[in-house]
Amino acid sequence: MTDKQKEKAKLYRKHKITAKQIGGDDGYCWTVLIDGKEFVNGLTRPECEYYKEKALDKVLGKTNMYTEIAMEEDRKVFKEIMNDARN
Repeated sequence: MTDKQKEKAKLYRKHKITAKQIGGDDGYCWTVLIDGKEFVNGLTRPECEYYKEKALDKVLGKTNMYTEIAMEEDRKVFKEIMNDARN
């Protein structure tokens, strides 16, 4: 696992973003969860990583006065990860 992958996994754990196989054993039964609540379902396993990134983007978009500083730090890390992935 590269350092960027480790950073991304750390952000997923911190914001409780997971992917689980729910409700069957066919190829389209994977679900991405944010804090235990469905974000998107009906996915294949390879699609989960993309939607976990989208879930993280959604979570980092939510802020309030108490979490603004922590979220800003996470946003910087996420942008850095995504920029490195594109290059």
